[in-house]
Amino acid sequence: MGASFKFIVRKQALKKDGSTRLYLRIIVDKKVAYIVTNILVLPINFNVDSQVVSKKDGLHHDKNLCITEIKTKLTRCVLEYEKSGSPLFVNDLLQAYKQQNIVGLLEYSKQVFEQKKLTKTRQSQIRKSIEYLLEHKPGTNLYNLNNSTLNSFKNYLATKVNSNTVISRLSQIRSIYNAAYNDGIIKYKPFEKFTVGVGTTKEHFFTLDELFYLKDNIQVLSVAKQKILSTFLFACFTGLRFSDVIRLKKENIKPFESGFYIEFVQGKTKKKNIVPLSKFALKMFDINNSGFVFPQLSNQHYNRDLKEIAAFLKFDKYISFHVSRHTFITISQHIGIGLSEASKLAGHTTIKTTQGYTHHNLSSLFNSICKWNNLSSAGDGGLHSKTV
Repeated sequence: MGASFKFIVRKQALKKDGSTRLYLRIIVDKKVAYIVTNILVLPINFNVDSQVVSKKDGLHHDKNLCITEIKTKLTRCVLEYEKSGSPLFVNDLLQAYKQQNIVGLLEYSKQVFEQKKLTKTRQSQIRKSIEYLLEHKPGTNLYNLNNSTLNSFKNYLATKVNSNTVISRLSQIRSIYNAAYNDGIIKYKPFEKFTVGVGTTKEHFFTLDELFYLKDNIQVLSVAKQKILSTFLFACFTGLRFSDVIRLKKENIKPFESGFYIEFVQGKTKKKNIVPLSKFALKMFDINNSGFVFPQLSNQHYNRDLKEIAAFLKFDKYISFHVSRHTFITISQHIGIGLSEASKLAGHTTIKTTQGYTHHNLSSLFNSICKWNNLSSAGDGGLHSKTV
């Protein structure tokens, strides 16, 4: 009996990033069948003659192991049929492949991480969600997840994490199964008739008194902690996201009449923004410093230190960089700035070019920020312009 099998690349099936899934070509007595595998490669990284994924592929070891396992299984199948004297058909090898190709969730998730170029934090979150599922029902794979398992898993998660995290964990697992469906590895979406749920968001913010309490007590902290709190307060006084605050450099700070504004490209939208600086925001950094304005630390590092600062100052409220943006918008409205104008102050309004943003526009924004400048606190003089 003539039987052969070989992994090949079909360049007409390339994805946008140039990668493609290996095809397994099976030939039995001149009858040919093709199977799309779950092994994702760049064509340049796969040697068709040697059937090996090169070391240039970060997951070459796992992929080559998968290739070897499949070929070993099919070879064993051919030998068993030869030994028994029974005729071998293409469908016999297709069935052998199907039995071999029970793809594990963690195994497949690695390929999704590579394909979508997910951050390490996102990868860690998805892995943890999958581990919860496998802890609840060992042996779960891409092919055997159903509504019954999902419902029992949802109840199981509720005993481990809060309701919003339950939804996040389920959504993360759903993203893996949806990727498998889009790649043609599975033929149905297990989550299609299952309700993940909608989370409820509690918006945290500080009152004006609470914000000034932090500002007025900054000098009792160590120099390192002063820098952390200064960065956070700058975000509270501008409404900027952490990702935009941390990337600010001296060259982003521009003079305007008797004040200053920052001009930057927003990390989220990739569009240019202009944000005026109140007198409180200006006191959170040394305008004479060169390079980055604030310490280059991770969001997690900042949030961890902020919790330590809150404990030291006996500040009994939830604190993280996420609070800063909502604090700015809420207080702005409280002191008489409309929501639309407050959003502009926080950098929601984009401009195509610096030249396109007229003197009148800037004057309008500075007129709004004057409502912040008119505020005062008992310790207003205690926070110097060279805090960092």
